[in-house]
Amino acid sequence: MKSWFAVVLALLVSACSSVPPEVVALSTQTGTDTRALHEGYRAVVRKHFETLRKVREQEFADKVLAPYINDAISQGRLLDVIAGKVVYDSATDSFVPPDPAKATVQKLDTLATWNRQVASDIEGLRKSAFGDLEQQESQVLNAVDAAFGNIQRGNDAILGYLLSLQKVDAAQNDLFRRIGLDGFPKKVGDALQKASDDAAAYTQRVDKLNTQAQDTKGRIKALQDQVRKMQDQLKKGGS
Repeated sequence: MKSWFAVVLALLVSACSSVPPEVVALSTQTGTDTRALHEGYRAVVRKHFETLRKVREQEFADKVLAPYINDAISQGRLLDVIAGKVVYDSATDSFVPPDPAKATVQKLDTLATWNRQVASDIEGLRKSAFGDLEQQESQVLNAVDAAFGNIQRGNDAILGYLLSLQKVDAAQNDLFRRIGLDGFPKKVGDALQKASDDAAAYTQRVDKLNTQAQDTKGRIKALQDQVRKMQDQLKKGGS
């Protein structure tokens, strides 16, 4: 009997501090809003760097790519190769007149070599021109992810704790219903609150009575002093 009472008492104490559903709903909504805000920040960052890339792209095309293509055409003697005047000789790393018997093959090989070289050079130029933007965007996105990750993990921990408390509350309330004490935790909580309010009111009444008693004692003392003075005067008059 004592152990059953102890279990019920422990459950009662825990159940008196239940978790309102609104608190759990608010924490859940906070998590949803945080994820939406996170994605919004990422979108803003990406949009910003997309704008920077467009500006950089135009500068790259005008100041880097166009001059390079002109130099590649000139140094690679592309027009002479197309006209069949020269071909590239890898053995001597120079341009030589084509062999009439192999002129077509030599021209195609030269054009293929030129294309591969130009493509490789342009890729390197693009990395050099846009690498800093890629790195900066990655750093900003990582910082955003880290900040919101900390917020989300904190809210998830709180939500998990609230949900666990809510499950405990549900189990405890079910137990009270099964033993015929439905609503008992609330009644006890209300009774405890009333007891606290009554105690506070009683303390106020005691303080008021104490003040009144002090006032009464003061008046009695003053009256006693007056009586003593009258007695002293009567004695002096009789003598």
